[in-house]
Amino acid sequence: MVIRALAPLMAGTWKNMDERGVPQALTGPIARGDISTLQDHLAAIEAVVPELGEAYRALGRYTVGVAGRKGSIEARKAALMARVLTMPGISSWEEQKHKL
Repeated sequence: MVIRALAPLMAGTWKNMDERGVPQALTGPIARGDISTLQDHLAAIEAVVPELGEAYRALGRYTVGVAGRKGSIEARKAALMARVLTMPGISSWEEQKHKL
């Protein structure tokens, strides 16, 4: 059931990567610099399936680099996102922005 629901999204992603390359095909909260949505994703994952939290964080850290190469996020937001994705249990935008 889940695969059937995700299949169109996955197919579109692969098509975009093939046609445009990985950086230009990147979409989503990290590509937009949307820290609030990133925090919501982390909170939901860690609340429902905590063992996937570190996998999401690792993939997110990689994605921050891709978004930087794409030029879709500024350096300060990239640093904040990387910090949020590095520190398990600390995903608050307010906490992070005061540390930079």
